[in-house]
Amino acid sequence: MKNLVFVFTLLMAMACCTSEADRERMRALLDRADSMNRAYIPMTDGIDSLLLEATRYYDRHGDANQQMRAHYLLGCAYRDMGEAPAALQSYQDAIDRADTLSSDCDYLRLMSVYGQMAELFHAQNLPHDELAQRKKIGDYALLVGDTLSYIRNLL
Repeated sequence: MKNLVFVFTLLMAMACCTSEADRERMRALLDRADSMNRAYIPMTDGIDSLLLEATRYYDRHGDANQQMRAHYLLGCAYRDMGEAPAALQSYQDAIDRADTLSSDCDYLRLMSVYGQMAELFHAQNLPHDELAQRKKIGDYALLVGDTLSYIRNLL
C-alpha cells in the first residue's frame, strides 16, 4: 500500500511539472486558435480537444489573462461547432478568471468575451441577456477609452 501511495504521489508531482516544451506547445496552440478566430476560420477540425488541454494547462500554470484567453478560445471553438451552451459556459469561465482589479487585465479580450456572449444571446432571441452583455462591453470600453465601442453598445 505504501508503494502504491508513493507511485501515485510521484505521478502527481511529475504531472504538475512543466517543461519549456510544454509551455511553448500550449502557447503555440493558443496563438494558432487566436489566428483562426481573427481570420474567421471555423475551429471545427477537432481543435476543441486541444484547446481543452491548453485550458487545463493554463488553469494550473497560467496567469489570469492566460486563463481568460484559453477559456475564451475554447468557447469560440464550441461556438463554431454549434454548441452554444458549452460556448456560453466557456465564456463565463473566461469572465470568472479575469482579474479586473489588476493593472494588466486584458480588458479588450474581456470585451470580446462579452461580445461573443451577446451574439449568442442575439441568435437565441434572448434580448434581455444580450443587452446585459452589451452594457458590460460599454462599461469596459469606457474604461479603456474605446469611445466607438462604447457608442456601438449604448442601451
